Amino acid sequence: MTGYGRAERTLADKKIIAEIKALNGKQYSLIAKFPESYNSKEIEIRNLVTEKLVNGKVSLTLRIEGETAGDVKINDDMLNRYYAHISNAMRAHGHEPQTEQIFQIILRIPDVYSSTNEDVSEDEWTVAKSCLLEAIEHTDKFRREEGKMLERDILQKIESIKSQLLKIEPFESERNTMSEQRLRQKLEDHLTSEDSKNRFEQELIYFLDKFDINEEKTRLSKHLEYFAETAYLPESQGNKLGFIVQEIGREINTIGSKANHAEIQKIVVQMKDELGKIKEQTMNIL
Repeated sequence: MTGYGRAERTLADKKIIAEIKALNGKQYSLIAKFPESYNSKEIEIRNLVTEKLVNGKVSLTLRIEGETAGDVKINDDMLNRYYAHISNAMRAHGHEPQTEQIFQIILRIPDVYSSTNEDVSEDEWTVAKSCLLEAIEHTDKFRREEGKMLERDILQKIESIKSQLLKIEPFESERNTMSEQRLRQKLEDHLTSEDSKNRFEQELIYFLDKFDINEEKTRLSKHLEYFAETAYLPESQGNKLGFIVQEIGREINTIGSKANHAEIQKIVVQMKDELGKIKEQTMNIL
């Protein structure tokens, strides 16, 4: 589920800002951006986020406003080596090296610079960590609130499928009568003996049994109940709900293939429509 969280802290003349954005996704990934002085805290930062925000694509930005950048120096040895290599390469390709042009190239290379930035102090890290934890909490709360709305919407669609399932029953006796009449009409001319009539009765029983949908209806009803029960569990159930949706779809498809009745087919289409929406939504459940 999507999520957003932001928090600020003030320390002396600095403002520490933590901002987190989370997008839907079954797999977990974290992109973290923070000042160079926090490099020594990277593992701890990642662990704090991962512990609470388990799934999805998470983007973290930790920035310090009002911070004075450390002194930046040019690494003369590195600069001279780059200059020599680029000059030789230009001569090898028939070009006379131009000092200004070469310097424009070299000064774009990060390796030429060195910084005197020091690691973050423990006092600052304590404040920054508190700020980060608050942003994580806001993001998690955002996700949970969105999850409650998603849960209500999905369960409404499950109830809709249940109600559609009940609408099939009034058409079943009509469906069986129509099927029997069609069979009798097609085979009437071939029923020349008592044995033939007995044979027809056996074939009719087999036909009606083959197209009976009571078992599918019962299994579908159980799957719908199981989905609702699982959705209310406190633990992460995204994968399990996805599997239950597959079973629901299998029973609906079987009912549709056996329906042999226009009104029942319409009901099946409506159930498939609701299930398609549920499938999309369960992709956002962690």
